Amino acid sequence: MGASGGKTVHAGHRERMRRRFAADGMSFDSFEDHELLEMLLFGCYRRRNTNEIAHALLGFFSCTEAMLKAHEERLCEIENVDISAARQMRFYGALLDMAAQFAEPVVADITDSARLCRILRAAELKGEVTAVIYETENGALGCRAFKADETLYEAPENALRHIVPRCKGKLVTIRCTARPEDISLMQEMTFAAMAAKFAAVNQLEHTDHCIFDGQELCSLGDMELI
Repeated sequence: MGASGGKTVHAGHRERMRRRFAADGMSFDSFEDHELLEMLLFGCYRRRNTNEIAHALLGFFSCTEAMLKAHEERLCEIENVDISAARQMRFYGALLDMAAQFAEPVVADITDSARLCRILRAAELKGEVTAVIYETENGALGCRAFKADETLYEAPENALRHIVPRCKGKLVTIRCTARPEDISLMQEMTFAAMAAKFAAVNQLEHTDHCIFDGQELCSLGDMELI
């Protein structure tokens, strides 16, 4: 009885998701991240409820981009993910990378906090670092991290000069730390001013300096400190 009841609950769910996708003009714009991933997993599991697996994967990797770039061994650490499913996910990741090479350039808004957070989480940054997220020639966003030590804060140009050949517009600097309460705002403001000056000299625009605690961004620009 329980088995038939469970079957009834999930009966037609995949078809409803596909119809919703078609009704939205073959677009995922109205889908939450876990719903998008749930549909992606239909090809990995013929009968299993992929909703629970999608939530488990997002809880482990934080975003779909990081999951699709993960090694098979890491994917198999998730409950109900076997080597066959992990290889299928890696195949999807490789397919998306190839498709991106032929896609029309999409200019992303570098000031989008949610997008910046996803990039930082996907980068799996370790320790106290300062990340630089910058626009590239085709409108995509690049990310590079540097150890946030005194040397960096005394002469940020030593790190930022590595970004100059790649950056074709705006850039944001972000201090990543597990202890935001220990941050000296004065030091961050001074760093931001030097970074902005260096960017201007190189005909770039330093749009903001933020503090990231692993979950949320705190913008010095929004706080009107820079």
